[in-house]
Amino acid sequence: MVAGILYIVTFVSSIPALFLISPVLNDPHYITGPGADSTVIFGCFLDLVNAVSAVGTAVALFPVVKRQNEGIALGFVTARMFEAAVIVIGVVSLLAVVTLRQNSGADPALVPVGQALVAVRGWTFILGPSLVPGVSGLLLGYLMYRSGLVPRIIPLLGLIGGPLLLSSTLSTMFGINQGISVWSDSQPCRSSFGSCRWASGWRSRASGPRPSPQGRCAQPEGYAGFGRARTCIRSPCCPNKLMNSTGFPSALANQCGVRVSNSAASPARSSKSLSPSTRRSRPLRM
Repeated sequence: MVAGILYIVTFVSSIPALFLISPVLNDPHYITGPGADSTVIFGCFLDLVNAVSAVGTAVALFPVVKRQNEGIALGFVTARMFEAAVIVIGVVSLLAVVTLRQNSGADPALVPVGQALVAVRGWTFILGPSLVPGVSGLLLGYLMYRSGLVPRIIPLLGLIGGPLLLSSTLSTMFGINQGISVWSDSQPCRSSFGSCRWASGWRSRASGPRPSPQGRCAQPEGYAGFGRARTCIRSPCCPNKLMNSTGFPSALANQCGVRVSNSAASPARSSKSLSPSTRRSRPLRM
């Protein structure tokens, strides 16, 4: 729920911000003109909301996607944090232009300074909201495709759109194409993922066995083993797993949340008091 809402927030905040800050981006003499400071400041605020929401989406998704591949999940979180940091640099550069315009008294000598700060913001837009989402889209698309927690078409958008966005951004960096449109920020994929996540939640199908509500074996299912090796025949968290008489595998027990009882061995049921043939022939109660 939280991740879906934050993805929608990034979509809602980033698109209007681009239009609100357009006066300072398109007017080379903004620093000496009348200016629309309030509009630009509000657009910068929306960019800050976008940056914070980007980090929030990564933090909210990390506990889920790390089950597929923790290394790739950490890479996704790092990419989103880097994107947010670059966005903040661009916001600071535009706020500096507004401050210079308000305090300079329309000094023409500050026009090159304002243009330089606007150029810094232009490059932060290319490196932050344009280049990094191609990487994070690939990472998240791979993790979501493996998990099966959302409809497969949504991670496929990230897996296909990520390389396209990377190639488009690199072409812009080297002057091959003219620029990046507002829709090249992989926002349709993000909004689709956010809407699906917010409206329907994860699919009920889990990617692995789930712990039982009690966190231990249910004795009515029957048990096998002797002394300290007593375990459940069938675990409520792993109904398709049969336990053997030598004990519950520790890795599977940790994954399922099964607690093996450590009752003291009694002489009557001790493994040493029974012959191997008796232990093999003893039926298990199901």
